[in-house]
Amino acid sequence: MNNLSQVLSLNKDACSLMVAGDFKRAANILIAALRQIHCCNSQAYLESAMPEENTLCVQPIRIENIMPERSSFYLYNWAFLVTDGRTDVASVHDATRACAILLYNTGLCFQAIGMREGTERESCGKALKLYNMGLSLLSVLNDSDQLLRIALLNNKGYIMHCLYEYKEAQVCLSSLQSLLTRADLPSGARREDIIEILMNVALLFGGHPSAACA
Repeated sequence: MNNLSQVLSLNKDACSLMVAGDFKRAANILIAALRQIHCCNSQAYLESAMPEENTLCVQPIRIENIMPERSSFYLYNWAFLVTDGRTDVASVHDATRACAILLYNTGLCFQAIGMREGTERESCGKALKLYNMGLSLLSVLNDSDQLLRIALLNNKGYIMHCLYEYKEAQVCLSSLQSLLTRADLPSGARREDIIEILMNVALLFGGHPSAACA
C-alpha cells in the first residue's frame, strides 16, 4: 500500500464515521490523514511526474442529520469518498487534489459539530479556514473538479451567512452563479442538489440579509 492509499483508507474510515454521525472522531482521523499527506507531498510525491488528467475517483456520500430544521440556505451535506485505481506512487497532482478533498471533508465535520452543539462561531470558524484552504489548493491546481469547488463555495457561503458576514456570502454566491451557468451537470452531482444550490443563488444573491440558521 503506497502512502496515498493509506491516506485514502483513513478518509474512507472517516466517511463511515460521518455517516454514523460521529463527526468528532471523523475529524480527528481526517486531521491525521492531512498530516500524513503533507509529509507525502514533501517526500515521495515530489519525485513523480504530473499526470495530464485526474486519476482519483471521487464518490459523494450523503451525510444525514446535520441540517438545522429551518434554513433559508441549503447546505451541501455530502462527503467525498476517494479511491485510486493505480498501483504506482501517486503524483503531486493526485496528492494535492486528495488534500483539497480531505480539507473539505474535515470542514464539513466541524460545520456539523458547530450546528449540532450550537458552537457555530468556534467550530464553523474552523470549517471556514479549511474550506478556504481547499479552494486555494483547487486554484493552484487549476482543477476541473467542479462539484468539489461548488461544495466548498456553497458551504463557505452558508457559514458566512450564519455569521452575518453577508458581503462575504455574496462573494461565494457570485462565484456559484458563474459555475452553475454552465449547461452540463457537474460529474458526480445529483440534479436535486444542484437545483437546491441554484435556489441559494436565486433567493439570496443580491438580496437583503435573512436568517440562514435556525
